Amino acid sequence: MKKILILTTVLCTLICVDLSAQHKVLMIPREGSYSDLDRSIQNEIVVMLSFLYDAGYTVDIASQSGKPFIGSNISVNTKRKISDVNVKEYDGIILPCMSVGMPGPISKEAVDLVKEGNILGLPIAAQDGSVYII
Repeated sequence: MKKILILTTVLCTLICVDLSAQHKVLMIPREGSYSDLDRSIQNEIVVMLSFLYDAGYTVDIASQSGKPFIGSNISVNTKRKISDVNVKEYDGIILPCMSVGMPGPISKEAVDLVKEGNILGLPIAAQDGSVYII
């Protein structure tokens, strides 16, 4: 009986720790020349953020420059520069396309970060033109 109580306590503790853990995703939008930045932000970044937030994730947005993405009517702030990111802090990586010309500029830092995430076994998702980073 005592063993069952101990096992139950350990399992409950593990479940509670897992449920209370903060799950974070790293989003790396591509920088470059945009045909319609507002459309890219609205249809890609905002949609992805909405799904991730609804699933209980927090999202950090990083870019090579660390500068926000500012369209005519909508903007998105970045949390940090790619060079300052520790990929071990995240549960996954997502790469919006951002309608940058194909293949467009590809950040070596983003490629290195995605490689490191892959080595760590993180799930990595890329949309359209961002597949080039993978």
